[in-house]
This record gives sequence, C-alpha cells and structure tokens, in this order.
Amino acid sequence: MLKNKGAGNNCPHSLDLALLLIRLGLAAVFLTHGLSKLMNIEGTAGFLGSLGFNGFFAWLVALAETLGGLAMLAGFWTCLAGTALAIVMIFAMVLVKFNAGFVGGWEYDLILLINALAVILAGPGKYALGCGCKGCQMKKQANKPDSAKTAAVSVMQNNKK
Repeated sequence: MLKNKGAGNNCPHSLDLALLLIRLGLAAVFLTHGLSKLMNIEGTAGFLGSLGFNGFFAWLVALAETLGGLAMLAGFWTCLAGTALAIVMIFAMVLVKFNAGFVGGWEYDLILLINALAVILAGPGKYALGCGCKGCQMKKQANKPDSAKTAAVSVMQNNKK
C-alpha cells in the first residue's frame, strides 16, 4: 500500500482524495473531448484521415476518450481506462503535437498521460465504485489480510480444533 508522506499526512484519506481529484480532472477533460469527437465524428475522421488513419480510428479515439472519462469519473475499470487514455495521449503527442515543441505543443498531453499512468499504478483510490480489472492493485489490497484479520482468523481456526 502506498504510504502518504505529503502535507496531508494527518488525514488518513488524503491519498484517496488526491486520487479522486486526479480521476475527476481526467474525467472532465476526456469526457468533454470524447463527446466533442463523437458529436462531430466526420470532422474527427477527416482530421485522422489527414494523418493516414481510416474512419475506424475516429470511432476508436472518440469512444476511448468518452468511455475512459466515464470510467475515471466512476472509478471503475480505471486500469483499462487509464491504459486506453495513456495510449491516446502518446499517439496525440507523437503524431499531432510533437513538432509544435514542448511549450504550446505536447506539454498538456504529457500531464494527462502522467495522470493516467498515476491512476494505473496507484489504483482508483477508496472513493471509487471499484476496479473490475483483472489483477488490479485495488483487488490485491482488498484481498490482502491485515494483521487484525490474520489474528482473528488464526484465533477462530485454533478454537475449532
């Protein structure tokens, strides 16, 4: 489990609140951009077509951003959503924004990428519906017995003998 060493270390929920804020920020950005792409799918397809991609990728990007944003908002399937959003940001940085340079180019996309990676690595936090991803850190932590549970189970097993 991640140990909180930040300024809010007196609050046992500060890490979970930080993850919630990251997820809400990602949700706001990606839902807005994804819905915009879906509402103008022809324009999205035209732009991606100018980069050499067919119309399928317009739908793929628009759905990844929209569904990824919804998943971040709910805190469900965040491992999968974070991965999809990270891939979208890598492609955006490399194919669209890289030639513009860092400032005014791909710095914003980099922040979104880093935040998506943070959620992948840390999990959605406590304030989430739960993660449905196989092998997710959140599941591992939920199934990991703490010392009190271990002691209680041990006592119960010894009493049955």
